[in-house]
Amino acid sequence: MASHTSIQGLAGTVNARLKTLVNAILKKICKEEGLQQSGNKPVLQRRILDLIDEAVRNSDTDTFQRLRHRIYNQGDAPQMGSDSPSTPVYSTAHTSPAAPTRNGFVQPFAPLAQQHQMAHRQQHLFKDSPFYDLRQILVEGIVLEASPSHRQNCTRLIALEPEVCDRFKADPTLRILLFSSIEQPLANYTRQDVAFPSQIEVRVNGEEAKANFKGLKNKPGSTRPADLTDLVRKTPHYKNTLLITYALTQKKYTLQVCMVQKHSIDDLARRIARRNVITKRSVMNEMLKKANDPDIVVGSSIMSLKDPVSTLRISIPVRSTLCTHNQCFDAESFLQLQEQAPTWQCPICNKTISFDGLAVDEYFKEILDSVPKGTDQVTVEPDGQWSNEKEESTPRNSGYGYGGSPDSEEELVEISDYRVSAIKNEAYTPQSLTHTPPLSSREASTAPRTGSKRGSEVIDLTLSDDDEPPRPAKKALPNTAPHTRTSYSNLARLH
Repeated sequence: MASHTSIQGLAGTVNARLKTLVNAILKKICKEEGLQQSGNKPVLQRRILDLIDEAVRNSDTDTFQRLRHRIYNQGDAPQMGSDSPSTPVYSTAHTSPAAPTRNGFVQPFAPLAQQHQMAHRQQHLFKDSPFYDLRQILVEGIVLEASPSHRQNCTRLIALEPEVCDRFKADPTLRILLFSSIEQPLANYTRQDVAFPSQIEVRVNGEEAKANFKGLKNKPGSTRPADLTDLVRKTPHYKNTLLITYALTQKKYTLQVCMVQKHSIDDLARRIARRNVITKRSVMNEMLKKANDPDIVVGSSIMSLKDPVSTLRISIPVRSTLCTHNQCFDAESFLQLQEQAPTWQCPICNKTISFDGLAVDEYFKEILDSVPKGTDQVTVEPDGQWSNEKEESTPRNSGYGYGGSPDSEEELVEISDYRVSAIKNEAYTPQSLTHTPPLSSREASTAPRTGSKRGSEVIDLTLSDDDEPPRPAKKALPNTAPHTRTSYSNLARLH
């Protein structure tokens, strides 16, 4: 059993490490230690620090070791045979000088097999995905150094053990994926997004791997690992050549080749349906709470039964437990989109969501099961009641009037009004008056224009033909015949 002084000396380092953890790990530690999980990051840290201080005051080595293991291992509990809570803490006075040190305190020696197992458990530092589970790391330690101007090559060998080859033959869901991430100072303590250099080419045994290495623009984490399964030969101890060519990168990358077990979209959708459910009663209570709030005016709303991404009818209605809207989307369509580009944003409100937070809405599912398959939307009242009565829409003009049928005599009404005939007479223009002047007469005139503009004429369409004012008489053209005769007589007199 370690003394009170040795535990107190390690508490400062453990407390400093605790402040670097994210909220998810802090909540995980609080949950497994029986503490409350509510509150922000400082509140969660304070609860764990109080538990550490209590263990130091009481010289409780088991509790201190358990908390220390959780803080340095992403909240995971210590396993039997490894650095368990019962393992004594060795101080520098009782340890050989050759003992390894880390973060200011001495690490206890463990068997080589346990160290190898712990190293493999902590080497995979990529974010988890619901589409696959890690089974084994095949190749690790691939480092791509920064190369801002030159083209670089990196070659590794992928040799599969006989038991690994047998697993591939027995389980078709196993895949070989290439992971990559940007090297960061705290990479050993955080989960990294998959990211490849902007200019990269991957070849296995001379064949190029067809994969999207860039993901979505300005969307970190939307890149998928490259699938190398079909390019790797599953022969025991066969040396598959992995050639990576890259250029124009200012950052350093770390790569791994892993064997994973892939999950299909149908399996994930069924897992959501079995695991999480939003009950109809909870949805109704929330809607009634908003309807009875005097500060909120709530009216009827239209709820679409189509998926906002695929525009198809929703089959499995899901939404995140973090969302406040009642509109759902289809589970399979959403998962297919995330498999191609994992952004994990709600298609309704654009909130960041997770696979574990998706749940089936029983209220929405009851609506889908009650209405005909051709129904696209329903009207939802503030109290939760809904209806699918379609409003009678006005038919479009089909050439037969309002009714749209040539045989319907009830819809054909003849209107006899003198004002209609007047409108027809005014609108009619004889063809003789629509003569278009020649092109030369339509050209811009060089004569100076007068300052006065022609006044606009107002035509009263409600007048009849009898009440219409008389039109002005046409101007008579000047007669040029006398001038012509005079000119000819003068010409004869000159001769």
